[in-house]
Amino acid sequence: MSGGHPLALILLAQLVIEEADTLSTLLNDDSLWNTKKGEVAENIFNKVYNERLSEDERKLLQYLSIFRQPVPAKAIIAIANHSEWSESKVKRVSLSLTRKSLLQKEDENWVFLPNAR
Repeated sequence: MSGGHPLALILLAQLVIEEADTLSTLLNDDSLWNTKKGEVAENIFNKVYNERLSEDERKLLQYLSIFRQPVPAKAIIAIANHSEWSESKVKRVSLSLTRKSLLQKEDENWVFLPNAR
């Protein structure tokens, strides 16, 4: 049903592993599958983004999406422009998103996987 899209499969697996939903529930969710070809990954990502990520995780993804390339934690802190965003917070939230298969670390930089090359 995902057309073999790797990100869709990874995100779907994350939902099942976290026991957020059962596989049968997800497969019967028409909002995920009854769309134009190629939108399945986007639909699953939206479900994960809206229902399974914390506010800090969503903010970090928004900050990273501005760059559209791997960036160091210092760049994320600069774009956040708020004292609560320290290097340790960026690392903690980034690791959480890495475990959810939404971020990847390249050297000392973080990259949002849908933008990864």
